[in-house]
Amino acid sequence: MNKIRIFQNQIEPEIQDSTIEIKTKIPTNPFEVLQIKIKVKQSTTLELSFEDLEESKMDISFEVLENIYFEVLEIRKNNNIKVQYEYQLNAYSDMNITKFYDCNQVKELDLIQLNGEHASIHYRLKTIAKAKERFDLVVYHNATSTTSDIVNHGVSIEDGSIDFQVTSIVYQGIKDCVLNQNNRIITMNHHKCNIEPILLIEENDVVANHSAYIGQFHENELFYLMSRGIPRTVALQLLIKGFLLESIQNTDSISQIIEQYWR
Repeated sequence: MNKIRIFQNQIEPEIQDSTIEIKTKIPTNPFEVLQIKIKVKQSTTLELSFEDLEESKMDISFEVLENIYFEVLEIRKNNNIKVQYEYQLNAYSDMNITKFYDCNQVKELDLIQLNGEHASIHYRLKTIAKAKERFDLVVYHNATSTTSDIVNHGVSIEDGSIDFQVTSIVYQGIKDCVLNQNNRIITMNHHKCNIEPILLIEENDVVANHSAYIGQFHENELFYLMSRGIPRTVALQLLIKGFLLESIQNTDSISQIIEQYWR
């Protein structure tokens, strides 16, 4: 397990071993961005925590070498962030990403490059939006038999709005790929949210699925819980917690964040 804390553009490795190699460039003026480059040389896990009271601008890249399993848990508690990610996955690498955001404003671009055969990425983003948030993800299937499983779930509260744009690309001749997109936004205010699931596929021998939902929880979900004696407000809190914690293994620190809003 590797643990890294980023606070006010300062990087503090709490635990770091030889399985990963980290290179950084600290900004020296307001026009530069914090750059973090991570090369994964052996199968491992990484926990990243971001805390910043000011505006953050970041450029973060990952390179996962062949035959590597890499798991990342990222927790952000920032005020205003602008960040670009790039993920480079080589043959037979498997990357599992879980991101949980509790920020005031977000503008993010993720570029995912599946460069080697049988490379796979499982991406889970959960966010509580209190202001405007926009996430653009582009997944390039550059080799045969690659897999992308993209899940974006958000809850908009207060003055929050969420915009998900997810583009998955397969060029002609890149066969036996699997593409999944699951985007869902639960709205708890009257601000407009948006989802754009885009599949650009030139090859027939591909399995591709996408789903998109914007709205509130279905009444039958609330009715099921209320029929068992649970008050409506508590039932709603349980649904929100389940929605944000779904498919997340390390839930203790994330549960504490959620409970700040829904106890």
